[in-house]
Amino acid sequence: MVEWEKMTLNIIQKFIQTVRLEIAKKNDPSLVSLLDKEKMKKPMLISEIKIVQKEGGIEVFNQSNMKFISLDKQCNDILNMCNGANTIEEISQKIYEKKILKRKFLEDTIIFLNKLEKDGFILWK
Repeated sequence: MVEWEKMTLNIIQKFIQTVRLEIAKKNDPSLVSLLDKEKMKKPMLISEIKIVQKEGGIEVFNQSNMKFISLDKQCNDILNMCNGANTIEEISQKIYEKKILKRKFLEDTIIFLNKLEKDGFILWK
């Protein structure tokens, strides 16, 4: 698959996710309340994390549980803001303002950071 085809596919997938979320919000008002709670969380990298810059991305290693993940370079900006001071909503807004992504992605940020928390890379302050 050519690079532009991958980008187009990614855009289409994000659009579908956004539409599904909007439909879910209309069908289940409690989802809106859940999102409001989630966006106010303040993520913080755990002290045992080591981040290594690589071509095209980063590698993140948790020395306490020996877990390792490879992420694209945009994720480094997100991780740099996981200092316990920024809310998920603020991180999402700052990434959008830096023009790293073309749209706001609050829901994506929530999912990404919850996955990192589950895998032991961050904790909530």
